[in-house]
Amino acid sequence: MTTTIKLKNSNNGDIVKNTLQGTISFQFKNGISVDITLDGSIRVTNQKANAVAAVNATGNISAVMHPVGFMFKKDEIVHVRANDMHFGNHKLAKIRPSGIHFKAIKSPLVYLVDEAGVRTNFSESFMNMERDITLDVLYKDCRHGAMYVNVCNDLLSDISSRVLETGTEWKLYDVSVVQENVHGFIRVIKEGRDKFEIRSSASVGTINLYSDAVDCTASHGTNHHFFVKKNNSRIHYEVRNKFMVRYGGYHTGFNECDEVSFF
Repeated sequence: MTTTIKLKNSNNGDIVKNTLQGTISFQFKNGISVDITLDGSIRVTNQKANAVAAVNATGNISAVMHPVGFMFKKDEIVHVRANDMHFGNHKLAKIRPSGIHFKAIKSPLVYLVDEAGVRTNFSESFMNMERDITLDVLYKDCRHGAMYVNVCNDLLSDISSRVLETGTEWKLYDVSVVQENVHGFIRVIKEGRDKFEIRSSASVGTINLYSDAVDCTASHGTNHHFFVKKNNSRIHYEVRNKFMVRYGGYHTGFNECDEVSFF
């Protein structure tokens, strides 16, 4: 049996419920939902922005999907796809501790930037990121399914709430869900050893993932952009401009004409 409860201290008809998938789901009127498994994996969906972010229970796997780009991280490897919404010449990248491979999908050439500099490299393969992989991240090695519906139902009464200066917070053990008063931001904060934060806005069209392992930001608007950071590696994509790859002291990537350049 599923149960739906109106969130305390919410004036917008926002709810929390247990689902038939054996998760707890916060659902806000602005189109943002937060799904939490019993083991603490989290998935945030922003329907208006067509954006999703998820982190598994142990924090070693995460994903962000947004119209401007996709990011998937597993352990020390980060896969990136930046979407060229004008000409379809999407950019792909794979971040490793030793360097970054990158390419444009309409070109056979693969480039590598590492401590030795920038050069071509034909031996690298890239992840197919056409489908939504965030549900896989949410359910990876976690308890879920019909057998846990009643367990999640019992946990609904453990959710506490308080009013903050900036909005309202609901908390279930080490997970806090905060609805801010400005721009309809929803923040999900996971505390503990594998702490992270997912933030999304229905009005601005952004989704952000902040963690010790990887940072990722994707946004709509007049200045669409996609940004991924892991240690000393960075990828920044300006949708109407250029795809920039940074590893250590090297700044390279593709310019406005899809030519390999140094920045």
